[in-house]
Amino acid sequence: MSDEYTPRPISNLLKDDILEWICRLPIDQYGDFSTNTILKDVGTDFNILSAILSQFKRLGLIQELGLHKKQIHIKVNIEAHDLHNKGGFSFLDALSQANLQKLLLELRQLEQQTEPKSIELVNSVSGAISAITAALALFKG
Repeated sequence: MSDEYTPRPISNLLKDDILEWICRLPIDQYGDFSTNTILKDVGTDFNILSAILSQFKRLGLIQELGLHKKQIHIKVNIEAHDLHNKGGFSFLDALSQANLQKLLLELRQLEQQTEPKSIELVNSVSGAISAITAALALFKG
């Protein structure tokens, strides 16, 4: 049996764990912490952590990012705390799913109230939304 470590794959849950971790840092102040500490706490490797923190910077969740094998230098924006307090990436995914489901339901109701000429358009849009919903479900896992 191998003792090889397998990091967690990139997912909304992993992003939420990293988000929670960085939200322990003060807002708009520089913080330094051990790279090994966060890697062990969230159960991932350096490359995945680097990719996620880089995404956080592009999203405006963090302002400064100095990522090194031994230490991370970071400045957390209030937007990170806002997202964390609202439920993080998992909540945003669930909200998107719910909104698509609601839109699909509204289209089905519209289909029942629409003249036959417009039903083809409603069916087309409804089919596209169904496909998007199914694709999101696959990505969600």
